Amino acid sequence: MQRPARFLYALFLCALLPSPGLAGAWLRNDEAVFLSFSATLEDPQNWGAPDGYGAFYAEYGLTPDLTVGLDLGTDENGEAKAFGFAVLPINRDGTLISFEIGAGFYAGDPAVRPGVSIGRPITLAGLGGWFSIDARTTLTQEHDPVFASDTTLGLFTHERVKM
Repeated sequence: MQRPARFLYALFLCALLPSPGLAGAWLRNDEAVFLSFSATLEDPQNWGAPDGYGAFYAEYGLTPDLTVGLDLGTDENGEAKAFGFAVLPINRDGTLISFEIGAGFYAGDPAVRPGVSIGRPITLAGLGGWFSIDARTTLTQEHDPVFASDTTLGLFTHERVKM
């Protein structure tokens, strides 16, 4: 894919980012569902043989204080993962903080996955939005801990567009 095409593709994907009610420390509303499918394909010219990885992620608002979900797929190293998890609020005033605990399998071994998310509504250049930091650790007896974190800055640029 040429550079301009990659840029347009990335810009299109940014438009699909979740809203603050669908990301980070924000729990789901009662009976609200969030689904995400992702796939990453690596360019054989830059990385050798064509390869990639993918994931299915789902959240469901069980109660106002409990979101449950599934995280299934493979990581960039080709290791399979399958986790069920629960997200509970720690703080809901100003800066939102939530705790996540997951249990399942990583690379075929039983694993636990604790995590924390911190988020805050923001205003930037006159636009409403959100900022969040998510961090998780996958722990097994057979593998070194796997740390993962995401940082998101999102803006409402239009009623139907979030970046």
